[in-house]
Amino acid sequence: MNFQYSASRIQTFGLAVSEHFHVDIFSRTRKGVVVNLRKASYYVLRRRGITYATMATVFNKNHASVMHGTTSCSNLLDVKDQEMRKYVDIIELIANEVFQETEVDDMRPEMRMNIYKLKIADFIEAHDSLLPSLNASERKMMSRKIFNEVHKEFYE
Repeated sequence: MNFQYSASRIQTFGLAVSEHFHVDIFSRTRKGVVVNLRKASYYVLRRRGITYATMATVFNKNHASVMHGTTSCSNLLDVKDQEMRKYVDIIELIANEVFQETEVDDMRPEMRMNIYKLKIADFIEAHDSLLPSLNASERKMMSRKIFNEVHKEFYE
């Protein structure tokens, strides 16, 4: 799978990741969350066939740093690191939106479930003012309604 992406498209991808996680993955910070998001971004981009040199240029890093980040992410995924798996799955979704390559039906079931969770979280956040006023049974009905709406969105 070797696609040619422009640097501006990759930059847009990086900005989308930064916006989603409310951090700047282009910064020089060494904070753990930012570093892991950067590594996951490198990993996702590399799986799309983007060269280390191209990523290094866009992220203003040395190509060896990008290689190390990609390998580090891959190693964490090999040992089933749950945090890195979550980051990669969400960043993969962002990449799919930015690069428009994959349909939801082509995704792994775990990845599809993460989309469900994100959509449900977004819906709940949008209707957050309702939740405190609901009793337990009303909340259960609301969560079922949310799940059905999200499920319909994917399969219809």
